[in-house]
Amino acid sequence: MSPIMAQLYNDEVTKDADVIMAASGHQPKFSIVPDLVHAGTDPTVPPLPDLYQNVIAVDYPDSLVCTSYCVVNDDAMSYRELQSMTIV
Repeated sequence: MSPIMAQLYNDEVTKDADVIMAASGHQPKFSIVPDLVHAGTDPTVPPLPDLYQNVIAVDYPDSLVCTSYCVVNDDAMSYRELQSMTIV
């Protein structure tokens, strides 16, 4: 197989694959945090993104995307927060 080909679980071979995404079965539910509410902020201050655990956008829970850690000059959480902001 060439570097741009991949053999899938069902023995199907994909050609010219740039990206292969594996679904994890994520469902946009917040049943474990039923009292999740939007935080109130000072209207004179620019708003921060309303994220659950700095990853999931509360207004768009179906837009969750998981990516690997990238080497940046900061901690991993700020990188994941930046990613989740760009997803929405």
